[in-house]
Amino acid sequence: MVRAKVCRVNGELVGIDDAIRDRDNARELRQPDPDCRCDECGRPVRPHRASDYGDAHFEHLVRDPNCSLSEPPR
Repeated sequence: MVRAKVCRVNGELVGIDDAIRDRDNARELRQPDPDCRCDECGRPVRPHRASDYGDAHFEHLVRDPNCSLSEPPR
């Protein structure tokens, strides 16, 4: 399964580590989370930290069966 490691924020490619940092900074300042979009389909995604289950990656807010970077339903 392909896991997205980059997304678009304001039209610029952003890596997962930078996206997590920017999200955490925004939350610390009580600002809205950055608007992260899938680089392939343009739909909203959210950054996920690395865990015992896998590496850090972006996940679609709503799964998209037409996007190769969207995880299939479980």
